[in-house]
Amino acid sequence: MSTSLKRTVTLTLVLLLISSVPAVLGGDRPRAGADLSDDEPAEFEIKIINYTEQVTVGDEAEIEYRIENTGGESDIQSIDLYVDGEKERSVYRQVLLNPGDSLNGAANWHALVEAGEYEIRLESEDHHDSVNISVEERKEPYFALDILEPKEGDGFLRGSEIAVEYKIFNLGGTEGEQKITLQVEGEEMDGETITLEKGENHTGEFILELKEEGEQELSISSDDDHQEVRIGVREDPRRHSWILLVVAAAVGSIALLGVYRKKDELY
Repeated sequence: MSTSLKRTVTLTLVLLLISSVPAVLGGDRPRAGADLSDDEPAEFEIKIINYTEQVTVGDEAEIEYRIENTGGESDIQSIDLYVDGEKERSVYRQVLLNPGDSLNGAANWHALVEAGEYEIRLESEDHHDSVNISVEERKEPYFALDILEPKEGDGFLRGSEIAVEYKIFNLGGTEGEQKITLQVEGEEMDGETITLEKGENHTGEFILELKEEGEQELSISSDDDHQEVRIGVREDPRRHSWILLVVAAAVGSIALLGVYRKKDELY
């Protein structure tokens, strides 16, 4: 066999061997950039399965729901509640569902709104479901509250004075009068009596001196509603500086006095 013929046979055998590798390994080789995973991404589907169709102003509506991960991967998502398109709160800040897992629960919506019809929507990152809830007028006065200042988690210095600002609404059907109180850790600190006509609102404030250090709960209450925020109160670092300065001055004065006494004894 000639040299050129040997080379041709050898090259043919090599090509046949290379072409047979994918079949031996179980199929064609994947294309460049192809996704090797057959799993679909997570899909958190939400279904509202039952809810309170009608409530009175100030009452709570219950919304029962079911969340299911219909995708092929695990995921962590937040589930939020919206009222007429505006986020009310997080039902779950982070819920973990594996593929095929589901979760049943119930969310409460406090209807501190005027009478009317409202769209209540539960929403994940992937999906949402909504219902309409009718809010009926309350005949008697109903004073709902909102704390404007301070905000949750604000920090202040011990010994300082802050304005606790609030807004109050009469969502009831008639004029009414109620006492509005400020509490710190459940202890009443101040109060005032407010009269509001139907549909009227009022903005007011209490001045509070922060006497204690640490985390504190501030709350505003009417006969019908109660709202609170938690703030942090810390020691003023300048206070320690003044104390150190006074101590240093006192020590210095004592030392000088001792020096002068020794001089007097020598002379």
